Amino acid sequence: MATTLWSVVFDSPRPEALADWWAAALGWSVVPPTEYDAEVVCRHDPGVPRLGFERVPDLKVVKNRIHLDLASASTAEQTATVDRLHGMGATLLEAWSTDVPWVVLADVEGNEFCVLEPRDRYTGLGSLAAIVVDVADPGRLGDFYAAATGWVVGERGGGVVSLSRPGGRPPDLDLVQVSDVKLVKNRVHLDVAPCDDADADAEAIRLRSLGALDVDVGQPPSGSWRVLADVEGNEFCVLSPR
Repeated sequence: MATTLWSVVFDSPRPEALADWWAAALGWSVVPPTEYDAEVVCRHDPGVPRLGFERVPDLKVVKNRIHLDLASASTAEQTATVDRLHGMGATLLEAWSTDVPWVVLADVEGNEFCVLEPRDRYTGLGSLAAIVVDVADPGRLGDFYAAATGWVVGERGGGVVSLSRPGGRPPDLDLVQVSDVKLVKNRVHLDVAPCDDADADAEAIRLRSLGALDVDVGQPPSGSWRVLADVEGNEFCVLSPR
């Protein structure tokens, strides 16, 4: 693979506090920051993309186009997780219904996430089930993100394309078809990174050849990362090799 999915990055006016919240929510660890103002990593599987938190002054105004799905081993665990996170300050946005068996909440800064019902795919394989991206055309974006992340396109159908990371363990990267139109810069974005022996500029050129575009989100001109957008305008960064 030329690049791999390195992190899911949240904009936040209080990144350290939000990192603490998500570390407690997932059972992960806060680590000394490197790329971001605060970082959280999976304790048991270093191959899981980390969570990064970058300081911004603005507050959230629209629904995020990227969110996290949390796993449950049983319906009792799902209920306990929802209760625990609600007790930590999460807001209940959508409870169980006849239409869907998962629960939609928002963290303490309004970032949406789901607590899934038990699914065999995720049982016993960690607290993070999937990273979910809202898209207009999952098929087109599936091919693009397979090339950008090195993850493998698996299931297709029902308006969803699911990518699996190398080795096949969760989390998955799920591209879900929605009718919503992207209106503002995404408050949550993905970062990809080249392998140690690759060149970040060459990788940015490769991704542009697949349809990525350069975008200006106010990044410093001399930064060590390249800010691009996918073929539907969702921003992502190409980091330095690692």
